[in-house]
Amino acid sequence: MWDMFKGCSKLTDLYINNFDTSQVTDMESMFEGCSNLFSLNISNFNTTNVQYMNKMFYNCSSLKSINLNSWDTSMVSTMKQMFYECSSLISLDISGFDTEKVRDLSGMFKGLSSLENLDLHTFNTKTCNAFNE
Repeated sequence: MWDMFKGCSKLTDLYINNFDTSQVTDMESMFEGCSNLFSLNISNFNTTNVQYMNKMFYNCSSLKSINLNSWDTSMVSTMKQMFYECSSLISLDISGFDTEKVRDLSGMFKGLSSLENLDLHTFNTKTCNAFNE
């Protein structure tokens, strides 16, 4: 699913909750540059085998909320710039994220100027550089 919707800047809402993602290993840049996307429902994605989530929501500057608390991120190795410049994001639920195997979180939350609440209690902070580049 790498680059699947990348650059779809005119896309405003997307409902793909019925996708079978059980064999997917790469979601890098999946929604990168979807700058007008304000509604996205992907909470039912099976992410058990996903290893790469770099730039997944990079510059999704119109998204206001994302609920990913049910995602299994135990196999993910990189989340670099995952939510970079999601400047309208007010609510982000990633409370279930397992970051034990993640090597790079750099820039993960950079540019989230509207974010009101973020719970990072499940994060392995030994590699955390998530607010910087």
